[in-house]
Amino acid sequence: MESVLDLRSTPAWERHGLVCGAFSDLRDDETLHLIYDYEPRPLRRRFESTFSHRFVWTQRRLARERWEISLRKLAVPGDAHSTTHFIQRCPIFSNSSESTRRLLASVAEPRSVRRKTTIAEQESDWPFLGVVRKGRVFAIIGPPFGRDQILFEALETEVFGNIVLFDGGATIARFATLADPADLLLFPRAEVLQAAEADSRFALALAAAATQQVRTIAELVNAHVSKKTIARVAAALRPYAPIESGLAMVDPANLPSLRLTQIATATGTVKEVVARAVAELEKAGAIRRVRGRIALIDRGKLAAFDF
Repeated sequence: MESVLDLRSTPAWERHGLVCGAFSDLRDDETLHLIYDYEPRPLRRRFESTFSHRFVWTQRRLARERWEISLRKLAVPGDAHSTTHFIQRCPIFSNSSESTRRLLASVAEPRSVRRKTTIAEQESDWPFLGVVRKGRVFAIIGPPFGRDQILFEALETEVFGNIVLFDGGATIARFATLADPADLLLFPRAEVLQAAEADSRFALALAAAATQQVRTIAELVNAHVSKKTIARVAAALRPYAPIESGLAMVDPANLPSLRLTQIATATGTVKEVVARAVAELEKAGAIRRVRGRIALIDRGKLAAFDF
């Protein structure tokens, strides 16, 4: 059974209750489809705390203000922390065959990475497919000494290194952690390609993940050529905006992502330029700083700058 909730006309502060209630009513292996007008990171964090280990979160950005999220309900796991169960929760593996998941679980290499650490350099031969088990990994492009630009980020259960997986070429970006450490699973390229050749559903999931990353990069390029800096800064802040109406406190877990240095990397500019944009957003009432750091965001007012 599959259900669909189009939430684009529903006030943001009402959405979590509707989604959590609908998901609770699902039986195991049933799916709830959501249609959003922005990336619903606050909802994702709500699910991680409320339905821990019980769901597969698959999200797709299909247009500027159209996001589709599929939430499949999983049975209560015997061992929620096992590699096998984690792989089942990952979108690229969730529809693959049991033999594919067993093969890849048997060759997975766990790795813990400290904050501000490079996992693979740009233009390097990195023979792995990476999946984030905890934390976040960023794909960052830039010269050895100069301005960096975040191309995309991989959240928990998401993949990186897949764009160059099939052509065997050099990495298009540097993979690294920023403010937070991360736990990873690394899968050797040879075994991943073997699984993709034998399992079309797994191959299609890899392609879909790569397509989403390319779409993110294309939107980034479009923003650079068509949007002012303040619009790019507003877009970078929007995923961290609380769902409440008016100025509301940012989730403390998101505060490291709101530092000027990281916003500058996300928008491809420098800290001083971001500081001016942040001051303008604060003057308009879209944000408020506490002790020099962004602590409150008004989602509605912020959206007015994302043009």
